[in-house]
Amino acid sequence: MRCSLDDRFGMSKAETASHPFVVATVVDPATKGCCQFPETLRKAAYAHVRELIDAVPVADGAGSEPGDDGANEPPAKWTKQDSRSASLRFLATTLTSARLTHEFERYIAAPEPEDSDALQWWSKHADSYPQTAQVARQYLSVPATSAQSERQFSAAGRLVSKLRSRLDPDRVDTIIFLYKNMA
Repeated sequence: MRCSLDDRFGMSKAETASHPFVVATVVDPATKGCCQFPETLRKAAYAHVRELIDAVPVADGAGSEPGDDGANEPPAKWTKQDSRSASLRFLATTLTSARLTHEFERYIAAPEPEDSDALQWWSKHADSYPQTAQVARQYLSVPATSAQSERQFSAAGRLVSKLRSRLDPDRVDTIIFLYKNMA
């Protein structure tokens, strides 16, 4: 059964680490340990989430309002920099990148919450892990959809017809389960 699941969901493939469900598993505080994942997939998923966090811009927070993106201000003019200031700027970006990786490591090392509501946990801890919270906000806020349930009703409607109106409900559930999972 495990081999069948591995073949179906690609748990040993490297590209599975970037799947939104895997990223959501990593940024969900209750499942961030990814205990059921193979070690290679867990490491690849952590590396992918680190890349996503590194891509999040660092908010300086100095006098900026939450909705203020600086759209009213003209862009700053480029000034010629000497080699010393260019080196300092390079070191500052390197330190920022290290800080972001450190933030993800602190998030992974934090204890798992008692309650299972990820959105409440992130609302409480967004200040501690700001860039990771941005990634979590993006991947955990997928809107609910009724598409899957609509497909189930359509399959049941095709199965239960005038000629099959006396099928036992458990038998209908089993047939639909097999139809959806054997493809």
